[in-house]
Amino acid sequence: MAAIIRQVPGVIGAIAAYIVLKLMWWLFGLQSIAGEVLILVVVTLGVALLAERAMRKYQQSTL
Repeated sequence: MAAIIRQVPGVIGAIAAYIVLKLMWWLFGLQSIAGEVLILVVVTLGVALLAERAMRKYQQSTL
């Protein structure tokens, strides 16, 4: 069960990255695959890092 819970931030990050990617594509008309992949990677890493920090704070507060 704990292994599944550890994967949640990555899944949330991937979903958020996809949504942001589509918004960027719609707003700026990005048609380049490299540009879309770059945005996807950056947003995924950013959201995953934020989720990891939030999870650490939650674990410290429950100890």
